[in-house]
Amino acid sequence: MPSKQRGDKLRGIIKNIWDETFKYESKEQVLTNWVQYDQAHIHRSGKSTIMRLDAIVPHWPRKAG
Repeated sequence: MPSKQRGDKLRGIIKNIWDETFKYESKEQVLTNWVQYDQAHIHRSGKSTIMRLDAIVPHWPRKAG
């Protein structure tokens, strides 16, 4: 979609919001398990650190596993 059309569409949405005619259907709220989210990011950052170390120091001592 060309930028002029996107701009026109956005202006139309903003006008509808100001006029209070914008149709909004709320979604059911999703509950996030923040402990699981944090653990996944910690695990991922640990793996990327090991991959970087392997690239820099090919034979660095590490435990198997």
